[in-house]
Amino acid sequence: RYYNQDFKLRCAILRFFNVYGPGQKGNFFIPKVIYSFYKDQELKLNSPDIKRDFIYIDDIIDSIKKAMDYTKTSFEIFNIATGKAISVKQIVSMAQKISNKKINVEYTFERKEVENIYANITKAKKVLGFVAKTSLDKGLKKTYESIKIQSR
Repeated sequence: RYYNQDFKLRCAILRFFNVYGPGQKGNFFIPKVIYSFYKDQELKLNSPDIKRDFIYIDDIIDSIKKAMDYTKTSFEIFNIATGKAISVKQIVSMAQKISNKKINVEYTFERKEVENIYANITKAKKVLGFVAKTSLDKGLKKTYESIKIQSR
């Protein structure tokens, strides 16, 4: 905002929610789950009921392109996400199906977390015409396949 006000630089702030995809480090939630299934390793997670809004990297790139092309105002903030929350348990179930493997998943309930976080994407839809195109199932499959290729 400072650069916008003082130097009249047009800018958009994109607030990304829970980005995932190929090449992401294993300490993030989705690659951690995918790696555990790929390597047949036990998986320890906090709670099965926590919900988050996950968005695939290709959709993030699309949002950046749309924001760069947007020139109607000089300063805007956009939430970039799918607008839908999905539970940890659902992600684990999808990863099991994609990998065709079953592993031991332990829920520790060690710390209290905000249970349901998802974005209001109305402004990004209306102003930028942005809507995430990659389904969670398709994004998880692409991520799993990339881990298989990297691990060869």
